[in-house]
Amino acid sequence: MRMIPPLPPAYWAHLDHIDADGQAVGIDSEGRPAPHSFVASSPDVALEWMRESVRGALLDLDRAGFDCAWGWLGNHRAADASAAGLFQGRPVRFAVTTPSGRWSWSAAPVGALLPLAGRCPASLPSSHCCDSAGPVRRRVLPSTVTN
Repeated sequence: MRMIPPLPPAYWAHLDHIDADGQAVGIDSEGRPAPHSFVASSPDVALEWMRESVRGALLDLDRAGFDCAWGWLGNHRAADASAAGLFQGRPVRFAVTTPSGRWSWSAAPVGALLPLAGRCPASLPSSHCCDSAGPVRRRVLPSTVTN
């Protein structure tokens, strides 16, 4: 009997952005909130996406929110602990609330994802993808958290 290899773990990172009126920011053409999420192959990559997303929101924050986010980005010891926590199965959350809205980031392990048929996002390792020609090859993202 042929053994099926275990599926590699995956990590989901997500941003929820709510305006001051409680409405989701970023609506797609059909009126649904646009996804602000990312599937990663490692805790470090998920956390790096989360940190890049926080950096992208810095200019939209008021002074207090900016200071809070900048402090979170600068805390490398906490970033290392967050990556270790993700690897151990604990989710990571960070939120900033300002008068103009609330930004809430999270990253969590999602167990494993089934391999995708056809071309798949560059954020996933080839082991998550399959097509008639075999795994899709792509550039590998660095697995370290940097600022």
